[in-house]
Amino acid sequence: MNPEDMMLGFSSWWWGGHGPHGNNGSSRWWGGHGPHGNNVTGWGGSLGGGCGGGGRGGSSSVLQPGWDYLRLNHQEALRSPLFPVGLSVSTYVLLVSVYTTLDLLAPSWPLVRRYKLHPDRPIPREQLWTTLRLTLYHHLIYIFPAAVAQWAWRPAAPLPPAAPTLGALLAGVLGCMLLFDFQYYLWHLLHHRVGWLYRTFHAVHHQYSRPFSLVTQYVSGWELVSSGFWATADPILLQCHCLTTWGFMVFNVYVSTEDHCGYDFPWSMHRLVPLGLWAGAPKHDAHHQRPASNYAPFFCHWDWLAGTDGPPLTADGPPLTADGPPIDTGTQPAPPARDQGARGKEKHVEDISMEGGASPRYIGG
Repeated sequence: MNPEDMMLGFSSWWWGGHGPHGNNGSSRWWGGHGPHGNNVTGWGGSLGGGCGGGGRGGSSSVLQPGWDYLRLNHQEALRSPLFPVGLSVSTYVLLVSVYTTLDLLAPSWPLVRRYKLHPDRPIPREQLWTTLRLTLYHHLIYIFPAAVAQWAWRPAAPLPPAAPTLGALLAGVLGCMLLFDFQYYLWHLLHHRVGWLYRTFHAVHHQYSRPFSLVTQYVSGWELVSSGFWATADPILLQCHCLTTWGFMVFNVYVSTEDHCGYDFPWSMHRLVPLGLWAGAPKHDAHHQRPASNYAPFFCHWDWLAGTDGPPLTADGPPLTADGPPIDTGTQPAPPARDQGARGKEKHVEDISMEGGASPRYIGG
């Protein structure tokens, strides 16, 4: 693998949160078009063509007509290093706009409020502004400079003539999601079990015990970068077609934002995926109130295997606490961005913050 092609992805930045967390996300760094041609074996290689040229035409994929139209009519835009940036940003902005509109309407619209995980707790506008400010700060300090640097440094990448098959695209997205889920589970668990890591990097995200969509990006710079590294590297490691990579980016942004949205809709991913395999917003919301459980960003199998699985929070159920009885949960006042990693003093933090700024609870790790 050409190191320059790896740097194409690593020079771009993360979107969508952390893993739910975490998101993550994000794919949350932009780029990552590897050199693989149509004859490369992998999740998106010989099945559909790589993203760096060398692919063969004449694909029988149902995606081929659409890919031909995009490639022949919008090739310059698609080849631009800025295209993945715009795709990720626009996806996130659209989703956050929809969820924030619902948050503002929920207090007066019972039809919306019935699906909220905390129906009697509207999102204060000052919290919306606080999370929005940090998101804009990340874009100005990290994302925009990296995008400009990539645009100036990296030439436009060639597009392969062959589209991936539909099966290759779906398998590639699933493979990237599974790989990212494993990577972020380990990162997330480590940053809860090691007190210094939690205080310095991850406590920022846990200032909100009732997450909403803008909390997806309310993370430290280190969490932004480390999550983005995996989200960029995974499609390259699995040799995905660029169409698969873009699909992974959009889907990763979607589910990361959904994990933090604070709603339990009938069409939510955890209701669509069978056998309880998907955690979704109820379990991630429970993690923000009981941080010793539900570390995986998307799937549930690692929490099951490691014994860190916890009950979900449902729209008609009471808030969770570390001790059992329901409490009235809220958020800690947010410190300035440069000091946001200063909370937490023990090895393993049970970060239950309550209305009025009560101290979080800690448990030994």
